[in-house]
Amino acid sequence: MLALSHAAFAQGVSVSLACGTAVDGTVGPMVTDFYNVSAQAGDSIWVRFLSTSGNRTFVPQVTVWDATNHLMTARPTPFTVTPNTIDPITVGAAFAGVFDFKNLGTYQIRVQNLGSEQGTYRLVYVWLNKPCLDSLLCGTAAVGQITSTLQTRSYSFQAKAGDLISARLARIGTADKNFDVAMFVFSSSGQLLNIVTGPNAATPAPLAAADTVTNGRAVLTVRATTDGPVTIVIFDPADLTGSYAISASRLNGPCGTSVLNCGSANQSKIGSPFSTESYSLDLVSGDPVFLRTAVVDAGSSLLPVLEIYDPQGNLVTLGSLSIFGPHKIINYALTASASGSYTILVRDGSPSLNGSGAFTNTGGYAISALRPNRPCKNAQGLACDPVDGSVSGLLGTTLYTANAKLNDRFIFRLLRGDQSSSFRPHVDIYDPQGNLFQTADAADLTRLGFTASLAGAYTLVVSDGFDSSQSGTFSLSLLPTNGACNTGTLSCGTVSTGSFSRPLASLVYTYTAAPGESFTVRMMDNTGALTPAVEVYDPRGNPIGQNISGNLTGVDVTNPAGGSHTVIATDAAKHPTGGPFGIDLLRTINACGVTTAQGQPASGVVSGAKPYSSYTIPVSGGDALSVRSASFTPGFSAQMDLYDPSGTRVDSATFGLSRKIAVTGNYTVIVGAAAARTGGSYSLAWQLLNHPVGTSTLACGGSATASLTASSEFRYYSASAGAGDLMRLILTRLSDNFAPQIELFDPTGTRLAQTSDISQKAGAGGSYLIVVSPSTSNGETGSYALAYQRPNNPCSPAALTCGQSTLRQANAPGQLDAFTFTGTGGDQADLKLTQRSGSYSPFAELYDSSGKLLVAGSGGQIKSILAAKGTYALLVRDRAGIGTGSYRVSLQDDTNACTVNDTEGPAVSLLAPTGGEVIAGGASYSIQWLSDDNVGVASHDVALSTDGGQTFPAAIASGLSGNAQGYIWNVPADIAPSRKAVIRVTATDGAGNANSVASGLISTIGSGYTPNSSATYGYDALNRLTQAVLGDGRTIQYAWDAAGNLVGITVAGQ
Repeated sequence: MLALSHAAFAQGVSVSLACGTAVDGTVGPMVTDFYNVSAQAGDSIWVRFLSTSGNRTFVPQVTVWDATNHLMTARPTPFTVTPNTIDPITVGAAFAGVFDFKNLGTYQIRVQNLGSEQGTYRLVYVWLNKPCLDSLLCGTAAVGQITSTLQTRSYSFQAKAGDLISARLARIGTADKNFDVAMFVFSSSGQLLNIVTGPNAATPAPLAAADTVTNGRAVLTVRATTDGPVTIVIFDPADLTGSYAISASRLNGPCGTSVLNCGSANQSKIGSPFSTESYSLDLVSGDPVFLRTAVVDAGSSLLPVLEIYDPQGNLVTLGSLSIFGPHKIINYALTASASGSYTILVRDGSPSLNGSGAFTNTGGYAISALRPNRPCKNAQGLACDPVDGSVSGLLGTTLYTANAKLNDRFIFRLLRGDQSSSFRPHVDIYDPQGNLFQTADAADLTRLGFTASLAGAYTLVVSDGFDSSQSGTFSLSLLPTNGACNTGTLSCGTVSTGSFSRPLASLVYTYTAAPGESFTVRMMDNTGALTPAVEVYDPRGNPIGQNISGNLTGVDVTNPAGGSHTVIATDAAKHPTGGPFGIDLLRTINACGVTTAQGQPASGVVSGAKPYSSYTIPVSGGDALSVRSASFTPGFSAQMDLYDPSGTRVDSATFGLSRKIAVTGNYTVIVGAAAARTGGSYSLAWQLLNHPVGTSTLACGGSATASLTASSEFRYYSASAGAGDLMRLILTRLSDNFAPQIELFDPTGTRLAQTSDISQKAGAGGSYLIVVSPSTSNGETGSYALAYQRPNNPCSPAALTCGQSTLRQANAPGQLDAFTFTGTGGDQADLKLTQRSGSYSPFAELYDSSGKLLVAGSGGQIKSILAAKGTYALLVRDRAGIGTGSYRVSLQDDTNACTVNDTEGPAVSLLAPTGGEVIAGGASYSIQWLSDDNVGVASHDVALSTDGGQTFPAAIASGLSGNAQGYIWNVPADIAPSRKAVIRVTATDGAGNANSVASGLISTIGSGYTPNSSATYGYDALNRLTQAVLGDGRTIQYAWDAAGNLVGITVAGQ
């Protein structure tokens, strides 16, 4: 019937119509245009028609006829169309429908004008089950344009049954306002596919049709039902024009053969807008995976982001993502939910990660993958030795692996290679389950320690920590602390030497300690090139001990568990160059040294071969211990470390250390060098300040003369004092370049004073300790005199009488004289001190009865108005300390002058001759004496005896001046020879008081005597004969004591 109806119509055009090519036609009234379509059985087409005539009365009829000239019915729309909605199949067209061709043949699309007006139209069709014009390559976007009304484009994508396909469409460039390109995805049988949804999504699944109204893009995921092309039909529902990009990617397998290898970075390029790149990554269920993406060009607009699909094609949900640095680095973390090949899709996410981007930027990118629970194939195994490595390029990494048992401990060190580059090595350490365990960055050298929380293989990933794009070198070390890398054994007191041959090198030693047997380990840098570091670990690999502060490198270990301990020596320099070192271990309980006696010096030498020595000191609780050292090598000071009976370090000093002993037991002193790379000899001594031994008694009113020597650097004296006594101690140095000190300790061992001149009130009665020692850590050698007096309670003082004077001889350097007198309150005491002989220059101190110093001076006179009646004390010493001679002291009351009654004879002493001299006739001889008087010497007489001093018949000189202290005797040439000659000097004062002094036996030789020998004589500062060298080769030595007595004659030679 329909065929008959066409007879009333004139035939218009009759042409073949090509897929995807729109034709424009004009059809007059009662005219039919015929368009032929050649089809295969099973083909499906989508026909779309639109009147382009402005005449609204032009409403042509469009029909489709099969090869047998039967009218066909369009496939029912798959969409649910509600009132006031438009069927997506017909949207944008006056007529549209999908037709299924069951048989081979030529089909017709007829445009029939039933009206009375001529009109124009546009007609187009596309195949739904096979390629039309354009094909899509997996992951490669095609850019197209809708340039005219009703234009319809189709793209085919070759798929296999079960392929999960992501079709993506986006508006690009400049388009008409409201341009809203849409796409429909059909199977290879021409059926509109359903979108693949999640397991909990509503059913039936939505159809695979979408426009680009939202965000300017649309993404549809479909599953191919059969092998063959999947067709994507594109048009603008509003018949507007604009540009678009279309792509299709397979989600359950990569588009090509690209594979992400664990631990390696890939670089590639997104070459066209909306293109994607895909990779496969084989995983096992439960694998933790870390992926990273970055843009190659830091100035690029591309933002490479990932879509990750599991082996079934399900999109893997990722957590919150962030962008880092100029290369827009994004880190991804996931755990494989199933075993198999995962598809990693790379696309543009610019400008952000929130889905608002156009996804149209292009450029180079980098991608990397890490599976840390199973070591990557390119991971290098770590052993005891350090390794050198490098990181290259964007997202570059270098991987290492190390096996560990549960609770194994490790020291990890990472050293940056080129210190001038921007490369900053960064390490991530993963446990055997793939959990991030530790991280570290190395601006130069970094170090960390960790304990294996799980047994298995640990993965270490080194990358660039600057911006993940820099290249550079590094050194890395992972050292177990359980002794597995042992290189030697330490024993007490024996130095082990080694050398670091490369950066991050280390040497590992073992030491077996008895339970509770504390010890200390010291490390020495032999050249100054190292920053030495030493660590100690117990038998379980746990760090133990306390680092020693100060100038040395070491660790003190107290109360260790018994067993094998590990000692690790390293160079902690930030720019290590290597070099030799030494390491020494000493026990601080049961020391491997010697036991020293209290008060007795011990000597030793610090050297490279023996940098430390240990000493045992047995002491009791409550004792006040003092340990002193003195060094004898320039540039060297001995460092002393004191350890208590538990082996705990309690004190350290270079010169002296003192402390109250809390616990009875054996204390250990370790002596070494205070400064690195120094050495030399030293002396060490210890004393209990409250119970000293080996002391010499220092009597009040007396003095002691002694020396400090290399073998005796510490002298100890005891001095008695009553409560309230003022202890006056004066140290006089008798040697040049000699700087000792004295210290005063009370009976409890508390130090009261430390100087060379002490005035200290005694708090309690008892025995006080005085220590003479060097004043610094440097040893001192030389002689000294130490004097002690109590001004408020003076010992053996000489009494001064008002109006009288007293002559006092100062025969020994450092002599301290004491005088007392009784004074009346309000009177002014006037004390005059006059030098009489020698180099002595008196210095006086005046004290009241309480020991208060009233006045002191060396001007020859001191005055003081006395506060009260009582006994006053005067202490006199040489101003320089070392002068000897004589002086006279007198007392006068300026308020109530005392009468002078001269009943005291002059004092006179003979300086030469003193005995033993030989005086030859015809020569001159100098007779010398010292004389003094409380008022004044009036005259001197010199006489000669030849009978041993029984008579003095011959006057040598008479009436010499009272000020004369010598006489040149011109010996007569004919003087009678005698071996019993004696010379006498008599001093007489104005009151007729006289005193004489005579020499010992001398010899005189007169004329007629021809000597058969000659002699040369030597004298001391007091003009005493000390040596005679005879012409026959004999030498006679004369020895005198401090009081001036001849105590010995020694003859040597023939």
